[in-house]
Amino acid sequence: MENIKNFDLNKEVNSIEESLNLSSEIKAISVQLKINDYNSLFTFGAITSNEVSLFCDKTINALKHDNTSILSDLTDKLSSFIAKLEPSDFLPKQKNTFPVFFKKDVEIPLDELYKKYTPILLESDRIIVLIKNFQLNLNNTNAYLYELFQNSLAYYTQIRKYSKALDLFRNDIYVINNSKDNFKNMMDKKHYNLKLIENIALQQTVAIKNVISNNSSINNNMNSFYIATIPLLKQCVLNSIILKKQSIQSKSDELIKKQINEALAIDPSLSEKFKESFINQNNLDKNTILKTIDILRDGIKETSILKDLKEKDITNETAKLIKLNDEIRLKI
Repeated sequence: MENIKNFDLNKEVNSIEESLNLSSEIKAISVQLKINDYNSLFTFGAITSNEVSLFCDKTINALKHDNTSILSDLTDKLSSFIAKLEPSDFLPKQKNTFPVFFKKDVEIPLDELYKKYTPILLESDRIIVLIKNFQLNLNNTNAYLYELFQNSLAYYTQIRKYSKALDLFRNDIYVINNSKDNFKNMMDKKHYNLKLIENIALQQTVAIKNVISNNSSINNNMNSFYIATIPLLKQCVLNSIILKKQSIQSKSDELIKKQINEALAIDPSLSEKFKESFINQNNLDKNTILKTIDILRDGIKETSILKDLKEKDITNETAKLIKLNDEIRLKI
């Protein structure tokens, strides 16, 4: 499925065309046609054409029953979660260079901080579960769509065989010289109809490919912005609240570094974003918390952009497919 990101429709069509040019099957299919036999022309490729139309209905249904509504609900929950995190809780008071949690005279009582952030941290656990469930659903959807994608290409190949077989038949000198004008007109119409079927097979292939690509982008977005960073944020908040004594500060830092390394294992590109945290060891908790909050906010914005793009693509592509399929039904 990874190869679909580099899928080039023109290259694929050219590859199919080259393989069909070498196929003996085209001539074998063309013998189904008989000169001035209208019934042979009417039934030519009819079964495959009908299958493509039915398959188009299946594709449209799969695209319409997408998970964008679930994604909207998830981004709303993430936004609500981020809104509860107050950067001021982690910033130094006045001109003090250390976060409030590490001052000797704590201005906010520890029990109040614990009371405030305990439900927030529990919510972060629930959100991670929701995200992973959504990703599982997304992966299952992509697996199903990829199957449709492969079937769509197979249908295009099959209908293209009929188009080439018809061309072979109607360009034959004997057929040209012995066909009635009405039969020639019927062949032209059949050729046009087969081209329509080809077009819809290609259109649905592109539509499916775009949705799969959008889903993959959303999945990668969630790994980079949420799966990698929310556990890190949780660890930093816990350290900031609980690990106050200087004697255990090094252990606190090691826990954060370990969590940062786990985040980097998921998305190595985060290394530059956390560079400041690694450099300024005395403010490791504070810097990492603030940076993680920024990353999560950026993630929500990007997720919303990807969601809107996906919804727009689905709306446009399904409208095209419905229009084409309605036209085909009038002709097959």
